[in-house]
Amino acid sequence: MIRTQIQITEQQARDLKRQSREQGVSISELVRQALQQSLDRRDASLRTRYQKAAELVGAFRDLQGATDVAVDHDRYLDEAYR
Repeated sequence: MIRTQIQITEQQARDLKRQSREQGVSISELVRQALQQSLDRRDASLRTRYQKAAELVGAFRDLQGATDVAVDHDRYLDEAYR
């Protein structure tokens, strides 16, 4: 593990001490758990957004009716500039 220092408010310190006693774990463990939960939520949010974006690929047609513009954009650009 890597040792680090953080600054928290007095109220946060009191709350952490109380929760530490109640759960029977160290304050460090509570901070690690909270940090991991935050990181997991962020990762899940990113996966959800990427999935939603991927679902849009091919969902719309261009003026000529093509639905693969998002996938084959290089080919379309090449054809447009010939």
